[in-house]
Amino acid sequence: MRKGTIIGIFLLAFCLACRLFVPVADFYAVHIYPAVSYVLSLAGSIFPFSLEEIVVLGFVTAFVIITIMAIRVRQKFTIWLKKTLVVAMWCTVWP
Repeated sequence: MRKGTIIGIFLLAFCLACRLFVPVADFYAVHIYPAVSYVLSLAGSIFPFSLEEIVVLGFVTAFVIITIMAIRVRQKFTIWLKKTLVVAMWCTVWP
């Protein structure tokens, strides 16, 4: 597995842990979220438009490109499914 996929799986597990265990969610809310929120607000204040819309367009574009390339090169279904699941994982972890 690539490093990005491993990081994504770790973040997905952390998201699920925050939904299932209150102490983990409290730790995130008190210690991690303020720093992440500050950095994202600082980056978002530079642009006069919503960056979330660009991220959504990026995910949709990734899904379309993966599908078109799989059809064009006649990839196996399992390879297409693996690439699609990685993009779906990052789509789940992002918000």
